Amino acid sequence: MISPVLEDAWNAAQPRLKQIQAAFLSVRKSRSPHVTRVTKLDAELLDQELVQLLLEPIRGALSLINVCCDSLSRIPPLI
Repeated sequence: MISPVLEDAWNAAQPRLKQIQAAFLSVRKSRSPHVTRVTKLDAELLDQELVQLLLEPIRGALSLINVCCDSLSRIPPLI
C-alpha cells in the first residue's frame, strides 16, 4: 500500500509533470529531423582511428608480458 504522504505528493506533482511533458513534446515536434550521413571515406577514417585506440592498450599489455617473459627466462632453473 502506498503511503498517503507519497500519494498526496504524487497528486500534487501531476500538473507540473503535465506541463513538463507538454513542453518536451512541443520542442520535439518543432525540431526538424536531423539525418547524419557518414560517407565511405568517413567510415574508413573512423575505423582506422578506432583500430589505433584499441591497439594502444593491447600493445601496452603485450609489452608487459614481454618484460615478464624476458625476466623469467633469466631465472636459472631449479633443477
